[in-house]
Amino acid sequence: MATLKDIARDCGVSVSAVCTAINHPHKISKELREKILNRARELNYFVNKSLKIQKILLVFENYKNHFYGEYYSDVIFGITQRLSELGLEFRILSDFEIDYSEIYDYAGIIFVGKTPDTFLLRAKQYRMSCVQAGHPNPLATAPVVYQNSVNGLTQLVEYIKNCGHQDIAVLSGETRPEDVIWSEFFGYIQKEFAAKNITVYQADYSLIQSIEIAFTKILRRKKTTLILCSSDLIAYYVYKAAKKYSINIPKDISVTGFDGVFIPRFVDEPWPKLTTVFSDKVEIGRQSVNLLLDILKNPKKVKLLNPLPMQISIGDSVRRLG
Repeated sequence: MATLKDIARDCGVSVSAVCTAINHPHKISKELREKILNRARELNYFVNKSLKIQKILLVFENYKNHFYGEYYSDVIFGITQRLSELGLEFRILSDFEIDYSEIYDYAGIIFVGKTPDTFLLRAKQYRMSCVQAGHPNPLATAPVVYQNSVNGLTQLVEYIKNCGHQDIAVLSGETRPEDVIWSEFFGYIQKEFAAKNITVYQADYSLIQSIEIAFTKILRRKKTTLILCSSDLIAYYVYKAAKKYSINIPKDISVTGFDGVFIPRFVDEPWPKLTTVFSDKVEIGRQSVNLLLDILKNPKKVKLLNPLPMQISIGDSVRRLG
């Protein structure tokens, strides 16, 4: 087990200098602090000493986009709410390009949303426990709390089929093959519907015109009776396009959403009420904190995938055929 003397010897400094770097880092030069703390990490000093759980890092690839997004604002609220209840401090980083010496005294990390592999690899290099909140990483290298898409889709597809819909259009935002959530979402749709009865259209989440263009293409495919949107936000853009072209939902075409985003109270809920599935996004945030604390207390009992159930919300946007 590494000691303060070991660190001091390797860095060519006194034990008091090591103590200062660890306990009062602002009283020592940046260069010397980085040298001492990085060597302490290499020797597993902080792992062996089991830092008290007092401070947690929240890391985002793009904090602004997550904070203003309809989905992750609830996840973030759940995280901060739980941390406040436990009296834990937290620091927000909009990326993870940071030297270990700046964060050595943080007990663990919560990565929010889609997390680059480089972030997870750096956390591993720094020997810092971490969890992902809301979105699994394709490498599945870090524990994650996320919504169970298949659970929600099972309910949604059963309802769609019971209403007589067999020929559907899937309208999604930008997708990547390595995106775990999209792969799970689309894989289930392919399994449940004949390939000839599925058409896929891709749009841009931030560009409503692209959704409108996709919507007009779907209308030209006369036999399609339902548009299955990969998010509620896209579904509401479809509502807007339908109104523009005097298309009645669900009389002319049915629409479903996915994820149950929160609609601000000062905005009238779009009519007809959207049929969608939802998960408790605040709970995703809260459970991410609980999972990280469990790992910090008992790192040998780590469960990588921690899905939360989804629930269908039946509105009036799906017409019963026949």
